[in-house]
Amino acid sequence: MVTIDNIVLASGVSRSTVCRFLSGKKVRPASQDAISKALKKLNFRLDVLEKKKSISIEIRKRPLMRRSSETSRYRTSFGSISSSLNTIINKCNKLGINVNIVYGNDDNISTRPDGVIIVSKHFEEERADIERFKAEGIPVVMLYRNYDDVSCVTCDNYQAVYDITQMFVDKGHKKIAICGDILIHKNSMEKLEGYLDCLNKNGIAVDETLICKETNLDNAAGWLSDLIDKGKAPTALITMNDLYALSLTTEANKHSLKIPDDLSVVGMDNTDLSLLCNPPVSTVDIPFEEMGELAVETLVELIKNPRLKTIKKVLDYKLIIRESSPM
Repeated sequence: MVTIDNIVLASGVSRSTVCRFLSGKKVRPASQDAISKALKKLNFRLDVLEKKKSISIEIRKRPLMRRSSETSRYRTSFGSISSSLNTIINKCNKLGINVNIVYGNDDNISTRPDGVIIVSKHFEEERADIERFKAEGIPVVMLYRNYDDVSCVTCDNYQAVYDITQMFVDKGHKKIAICGDILIHKNSMEKLEGYLDCLNKNGIAVDETLICKETNLDNAAGWLSDLIDKGKAPTALITMNDLYALSLTTEANKHSLKIPDDLSVVGMDNTDLSLLCNPPVSTVDIPFEEMGELAVETLVELIKNPRLKTIKKVLDYKLIIRESSPM
């Protein structure tokens, strides 16, 4: 079973040059000769890849979310995942691969794709797509999702939220809240699992009132407002993304809570929205562009190696500490 890494190792040529060669692009004669010898040694059939260059990227547009009616400019449909999408398209263009973007749940694909990258869909829709394409024998790569039965390129969301929760515990926090679209996205479910496991490991009882599963930002702000009014406000808060962090820090400020003295906050995704919060919130930097590039490379490997079942690539994250949760 030959992978791009095998060819790189056998030829002594850079990964980018190998990818250019495999996609039919010109490379230097010396590199071409080294790669050709490596392919022959590895018994790799180049014609398999040459016949398969149509990748269909399927995208489910997220529901519009907004902080409030007067600030609809904060609405978002993709969030930072759009940087992954741009990278995927650019990578495919460089490799000479055709791209067909399918929005929503359109099953009427005119040409059978050789592979599919699924980006930003809801959990139930993702599961339906996985089963559909598996039944049709079409390789699938999930972007920013972690499944056991399908190839994935993702980030360690579980560990990220586990570590954030542990950071709060180490600072003496017991009333740690979490808020976001937990019920509809697989990566949000992983974040919740990291949060719960960390609390359990530290012997902190799970308080269900501190878990907000709202997909609507106004309702999420109302959840926090209600806790504050009842004298049950958390002292630390983790949000599924920076948009929730912006909404909830704004609500906390309305109630005169001091951040981070009264409420420490950490968001996720390291978008510009995290800097618009007052004060700027700590956040988790997710390597979206790297994920997009690896998703294409992974799908190419699956296309040229039909016997290869699944590939999982889990990237690390970086915690960006700002004023909302000083160390």
